[in-house]
Amino acid sequence: MVDDHYQSIHFPFQELMTPENLSIKEGWNIDQLKGYFQTWSSVQNYKLAHPGATPVETLIEKILPLWGGKYRQVTFPVFIKSGK
Repeated sequence: MVDDHYQSIHFPFQELMTPENLSIKEGWNIDQLKGYFQTWSSVQNYKLAHPGATPVETLIEKILPLWGGKYRQVTFPVFIKSGK
């Protein structure tokens, strides 16, 4: 759904024009990135299937040397589908 910007969702309304290229930009430290990764259902499912596994910790260990400064900009695209 998100990958096609919600175009595959049945939408029984007259679609309204919405702005394109919207995004949310934030400055995150490595702990915020780690927390975000830990919210992913795929991570939770992996941990259930592999008790004791710490996939996010393993990934963060690899990212940390590349992270640089205290904060990095992260960007989340925003897609809107609206109608009346």
